[in-house]
Formats: sequence, structure tokens, C-alpha cells
Amino acid sequence: MSPEIRSLVADESIGIEVERFLSSAAGKALIGRLETERVDALETLAGVDAENPKAIRAVQNQIAVIDMVMQYMADLHAMARQASERLLQIDQTD
Repeated sequence: MSPEIRSLVADESIGIEVERFLSSAAGKALIGRLETERVDALETLAGVDAENPKAIRAVQNQIAVIDMVMQYMADLHAMARQASERLLQIDQTD
């Protein structure tokens, strides 16, 4: 097995694990909690004193961390989908 194929299979495998996790009760609970926390943080941000940059930055950071976690999961899913597509291309050319 070539290094490229080995890497693609590993990426595809990670994607399958991510999909399983996100479909599980724990994954759904995590995503639900992240979404709730994000909405709460946005509501908090709307009420933060505009003259308090430290408080504004703290809430913005909280939102950024939530967005980062959700983006990482989306990136892993996309990486797996691309790996699957590439593996199909390689298989069709063989």
C-alpha cells in the first residue's frame, strides 16, 4: 500500500469515527451543548457594557472557542469525504 493510500485510509477512518461520535448520544449532547452555550454567549455579549472591553473580549473568546470546536469537527468530516472521493478515483484508475 502506497503512503498516499495509507494516509487516505487513515483520514477516511477518522471521518467514520467522527460521524459515529456525532451520531451517538454523547455527540448529539456535545453539539447541543455547544449550540446552547453559543446562543447564551451571544445574548451575554449583547448585554455587556460597551465601555468594558475586557468583558467584551472574554465573551468573544468564549464564542470563538465554541466556533473552533465545531469547525474542527466539520473539517475532519470534510477531510474524510475528500479522502473517500480520492480513494474512489484511485480505485477507478486501477
